[in-house]
Amino acid sequence: MNRRRLLAVGGSALAASVSGCLSSVPLVGGPPEVREKSGESLDRSVPPAVTDLSADSTVTTLVVGRGSNPHQVWVWNETGETQELAIEIGKPDAAPWVRRSYDFGADANLAIDLRDARRYAVTVWVGGRERTVEIPEARFDCNDSATDVLVRGDEMETTGITTDMGCGGLW
Repeated sequence: MNRRRLLAVGGSALAASVSGCLSSVPLVGGPPEVREKSGESLDRSVPPAVTDLSADSTVTTLVVGRGSNPHQVWVWNETGETQELAIEIGKPDAAPWVRRSYDFGADANLAIDLRDARRYAVTVWVGGRERTVEIPEARFDCNDSATDVLVRGDEMETTGITTDMGCGGLW
């Protein structure tokens, strides 16, 4: 086999190999995998900004993506009554990737663990009310952070908390 033929065959084999690998990689910016862990509680990365929050149970935990430094969104039922809860997760100003509905028990919460560093929009519907929380990509830096959506009698309140610790490395 001459040099030109060897390079042609090798180049074709490399191209086929690379295209096969790339076909198994999700498209950049495409929707991440969403896994539901019913009945499992998530370890909270930071304490709530509102200190009197408590829940008797976690309706479900939604794990979005596979990254290693998550931003958490916690939805709390502070109404004292069971509600119908709907959640949508996606990118801001785009169609949602996932829609889910739950019976949201009195004094319960729902946890969302956003693991991939990207922009998110999480929309919560309860009792005819709607609240959309946008999570910027900056929340996925080396600090821990969480957003709380508190469902109260006639309103929904949003609070957030992030640690201000240094990220390590050189000063």
